[in-house]
Amino acid sequence: MWIRKSEEEIRLALEERDRRRRNLWRPLAWATASTIIFGVLYSFGLRAWTQGVIIVSSSRTEFGTTILIASVVFVVLFVSLVRQQRRGTGLSDDSGLLCGDCQQPSHANQYMLCKCGGRLERLDYFDWISEAERAEADVRDEEEPSGHASV
Repeated sequence: MWIRKSEEEIRLALEERDRRRRNLWRPLAWATASTIIFGVLYSFGLRAWTQGVIIVSSSRTEFGTTILIASVVFVVLFVSLVRQQRRGTGLSDDSGLLCGDCQQPSHANQYMLCKCGGRLERLDYFDWISEAERAEADVRDEEEPSGHASV
């Protein structure tokens, strides 16, 4: 069962998402690793890989040429990954929406309304609580109505 988070929890979740979007470590790591792999393959002669055909050159490239090409690859990858992360698109983006009324998942539409008439909200605004957890919480609430834990 989906339970809507408190306003404070929603604010903290949004702040965390914004912090992740501004963090440059992930794009830097991906661009660096990809550039190193590309640079090593290029320096050993791998020049292209299209339609199942691998083109390998037997001539060794100069170190300066490899560095120049690797630098261009790094800059292009880094800039595109940073832009993608800032826009919020990518593999780690969870753009799921949930209706606040009927609690059914849905895709975004122009009016951000569910078929039932409820408003669609980001999945970040909700927590999933299983029926067992909810029953356990109900039992605890019945045993300790004052809300104080017994020792």
